[in-house]
Amino acid sequence: MERHRLAYHDVLTGLPNRAAFDRHASQITRDGLGLILLDLDNLKFTNDTFGHRAGDDLIKEVAVRLRGVAHRLFRVGGDEFAIICRARNANDLRQVAEACLQVLKAPACCGGHTVLPLATAGGALCQAGMRMDVTRHQADIALYHAKDVAKGLFQIFDDTVATAITARFDAIRDVTLALAENRIVPFYQPVVDLETGTFVGAEALCRIRRPDGSHASAAEFFEAMHDAHIASEITSRMLDQMVSDLVGWRRGGIDIGHIAINVTAADFQAGVLKERLLRFADRAGLEPQKVIVEVTETVYLEQRAESIRNAIIDLRAIGFKIALDDFGTGYAALSHLLKVKVDIIKIDRSFTKLMQSDNGAAAIVEGMVGIARRMDIDVIAEGVETSVDAALLKEMGCKLAQGYLYSKAVDAKTYATLSLPANSGNWRQPTRHKASRSSRR
Repeated sequence: MERHRLAYHDVLTGLPNRAAFDRHASQITRDGLGLILLDLDNLKFTNDTFGHRAGDDLIKEVAVRLRGVAHRLFRVGGDEFAIICRARNANDLRQVAEACLQVLKAPACCGGHTVLPLATAGGALCQAGMRMDVTRHQADIALYHAKDVAKGLFQIFDDTVATAITARFDAIRDVTLALAENRIVPFYQPVVDLETGTFVGAEALCRIRRPDGSHASAAEFFEAMHDAHIASEITSRMLDQMVSDLVGWRRGGIDIGHIAINVTAADFQAGVLKERLLRFADRAGLEPQKVIVEVTETVYLEQRAESIRNAIIDLRAIGFKIALDDFGTGYAALSHLLKVKVDIIKIDRSFTKLMQSDNGAAAIVEGMVGIARRMDIDVIAEGVETSVDAALLKEMGCKLAQGYLYSKAVDAKTYATLSLPANSGNWRQPTRHKASRSSRR
C-alpha cells in the first residue's frame, strides 16, 4: 500500500501525480468531461527571489486552495496542475477554470514572504469517443496560447486557437530554416532631421531572404518571435550582420550617426543582453551612446516584467540609449516614464497618418511631443509619408522622423548609396513608395 501511494502521489502536496493522471485518463473516453491545465506563472521568480522553501510553500498553498474547488486534481509537473471535471459545454468548463483562478488571487505567506499566486489556465472538452491524451494535447495547446496572449486568464481550445498555433508552428519552421541557411539579413530605414532633411541615424529591421531573392518583412514571421530561442537567435544574427555592414560603411567614408536595434522580451530574459550589446558596440567601433535599443511599449509595460525594467536601467547606466517603440499603442501608462527613464519615444504611425484628417490624432501627437520635450526625451515620428506630415510635425516641435517620405527600409548596399554626401540634397524630393506597416517590421 505504501509503495502504491508513493508511486501515484506527489510527496510535496499529497495530490495524485502525473502517473496517477495518466492511469486515470487512459480509462476515460466519454463526453461530458473537461480537462483544465493550470500553470503557475511565478514559481521560478519565487524560487529565485525568496528561495526554494518559499517556492515549495507556494505550490502547497495552491494545492490546498484548488482542492476546495476541484475534486479530481492532480499535480502533473513542477508548477502544473490538471483538473478533470464535469463539463457539458465550454461555459461549464470556463466556470470551473475561473473558479480555480479566483481562489488563487489572495496573497499567500510563503517561506516568511508574501507572495501573490499567479496562474494561467487552458482547457479542452473531452468529446465522445475521444481519448484523454487527445484532450490533453488540446488543453496543452490552449494553455500555451493563453500564456502568450492572455496570461493570468483561461483559454479553451477551439478552432481559432488551433489556427493560431498552426500559423505559429509554420512561422517557426520557416524561420528555423532561414536561420540554418543564413537568410537573415538587416535592412535599414533612415531617421531624418526634420529641419535639414539629412540622415542622423538608422533603424535596423529584420528581413528573411526568400529562395527567389525577395525579402519577407518581420510582420510575415512575427508569430515565430514568440519562441524565446528563435527570438534570441534572430537578434544574434542581426547583430553579427550589422557589425559587418557598419564596418563596411565606415571604410567607405559613411558616418552612420546612431544605429537602432529592436529587441524582444526574450532577449532581456536570456540575461546576457548587456554583454551582447557591449560586444556588438566594440566590434562595430561604436560608443554605446551611438547604439539605440528599441523596446516596444507592450514589452516595457509588461506586467511582472520588473527584470526587464531593471535591465533597461543597467543599459542606460552604461550609455546605451533606450527608445520606446510604438508609443501610445500599448497600455499608455505615462506614469511608467517617471519610474523607468527612456531617451526616445517613437510615435506610432497609426497616429501620424491621421494627423491631417483627424484633429484628435493631431492633438495626441502634439501632446506627446510636448510631454517628451518637458521630460527631456527625444521624439521620432514614424510613418511620415508626405511633406504635409513633415511640416505639421515641425510645427509641433518634433525634430526627428522616419517613413516613406524619406526612404523605405533598404539593404545595406542601397543604404550606403543613399547616404553618400553627393546625394544629401535629394532628401526633400524622395521617391515615394506605397506605405505598408509591414515595411518597418
